[in-house]
Amino acid sequence: MISNNKSVLVITIIIVTIILLVQVGCSQKETNPLCPICNLNKDVIPIIYGLPDNELFKEGENGKVKLGGCIITDNYTQWYCKKCEKDF
Repeated sequence: MISNNKSVLVITIIIVTIILLVQVGCSQKETNPLCPICNLNKDVIPIIYGLPDNELFKEGENGKVKLGGCIITDNYTQWYCKKCEKDF
């Protein structure tokens, strides 16, 4: 039987994974905010943190997501504008 702490950890990992998959798979026009500099969202992509698997690494290479690294700080950014080269 899994302890309560392990159950919470497993559920948290599942929820975070689902959120990341939805974030990558959704239409950019529906979900991505406007860039604070150019006021457009067509070049705005999500920043994904954590160790990427092969598929996510390819998404990064193709410019669909920006890989943010494995360390999340208190003031991490969630979005990146490819046109302005600005994290926000």
